[in-house]
Amino acid sequence: MEKIVLYSSNQVNKIPLTGGVRRFRELADHLGDYCSLVVMTGDEIFNVPQGTSHVSTHQQIVLTTEKELARHNRKYLKSLKKNSYDWIIAFDVPPAFWLALYRIPHLCLMVRKDLIGYEKISLDARKIFGIKRFAMLSAFSLAELLTMLYAEKIIVQCEYDKNELIKRHRLFKYNISRKTSVQINNVNPSWAQESAIEKTPDNNLFKVGTVNGFADLRKGCDIFLEAVSALIDEGVPVEGYIAGDGEPLQFYKKNIKVMLESTFPDEYPTRQII
Repeated sequence: MEKIVLYSSNQVNKIPLTGGVRRFRELADHLGDYCSLVVMTGDEIFNVPQGTSHVSTHQQIVLTTEKELARHNRKYLKSLKKNSYDWIIAFDVPPAFWLALYRIPHLCLMVRKDLIGYEKISLDARKIFGIKRFAMLSAFSLAELLTMLYAEKIIVQCEYDKNELIKRHRLFKYNISRKTSVQINNVNPSWAQESAIEKTPDNNLFKVGTVNGFADLRKGCDIFLEAVSALIDEGVPVEGYIAGDGEPLQFYKKNIKVMLESTFPDEYPTRQII
């Protein structure tokens, strides 16, 4: 039976319950059914099923950067080399990059997002342009490349992510493509619940929804709202649903609601997007 280490550089119990954290917890709960599993996190206590082991990196305080986390976790990661295992799984480039620098063997990189695409949006929001922007994106791109070259296996969640990685690093496309697999894992049926929205037949109404959060505009909720608003402006009878929350939600409720109520066709005068 294979021995696998599932690694989080952070305290999983103290970070927001995003889709990535849910997926980590799902793997911690169920991957041990198919292998000998060790879960390594910064939590002093992390509940795992019987037969699965938890190793703590004993983070007494919440560390905020991957550099701080890597420095703290180094001795625990180095100790892995004394024990044989088949794979160590890390989510996304930042924590996996440090595993590569420390030469931790048998790295499996699970790509949960388009790193460079997300960073571009983040830099736009922070209004960082020019030489500083170029330098930061170049550094991220180099870290991504070095991590992928070192990793023995890469798992992406859609063909788009795979194509973007290959497009960015064309000189190494054969190496990257050879060890990259697609595992669709954006939607997790195990935690999705039946909608509480009352379903009524309406053949003339087009309904569209997105599962997102407003806490991170990289998820595109603002784009979703703009798209639905544009359809309404064109007279399309459409109703939008968003499953998610976040601090900017109240702003959108206040501002979008007025706009939508004034632009819906007369036969749908009261429908709202939120």
